[in-house]
Amino acid sequence: MGEATVIILHPGADGEGPLTRLLAEARDRLVAHQARLFEGAGAHVVRIERGAREASFGERLAALAGGAPGGLIILGAGAAPRLSPADARRLVVVAGGGGRRALTNNRYSSDVCAVSDAGALRDLPPLRGDNALPRWLAERAGFAVAELAGRERLALDLDSPLDLALVALLPRPPAGLGRLARERDLAVPRLEELRAVAADPRREVLVF
Repeated sequence: MGEATVIILHPGADGEGPLTRLLAEARDRLVAHQARLFEGAGAHVVRIERGAREASFGERLAALAGGAPGGLIILGAGAAPRLSPADARRLVVVAGGGGRRALTNNRYSSDVCAVSDAGALRDLPPLRGDNALPRWLAERAGFAVAELAGRERLALDLDSPLDLALVALLPRPPAGLGRLARERDLAVPRLEELRAVAADPRREVLVF
């Protein structure tokens, strides 16, 4: 198997408010957890790229890919906290497997993506975000793009304190995220009512 490099884009705290700092701390813990996850899955290098984005996602990724031999796995800080060791291994296998293959959590709303040939990313246009990367790989670069199992499981990101409260409900939250939520008294509002509605096939939930 060839080399697989993992790059985690971590902009850090964007502001000084208490909720912003809380979310930054949660993402710090998740980044450290995921770095260990990918190292255990066999990734050759795990790089954490810190700092605010000065260019588009496409331009930044094209520049980063220039120094990555073999394949590449790209994700943002806060992405896919429910990523499992098995998911990480599949991503590493694709990134290190050669050919023109890609693997993502969602081809239409990508949060983590493995690309078997990092060199192909040097031709990326200035994509505004990571959501369009799998479609560009399939439609413009000739990659066979597959999805990880469990699209719904991997759709949750740490984008708000409520997301941290949701992750804390897992039986085994990643790397102290459950403890952080308890320390800050985070909870999902009206949780028992929501559970009752979700368990009743005769009832409906409207999200707007």
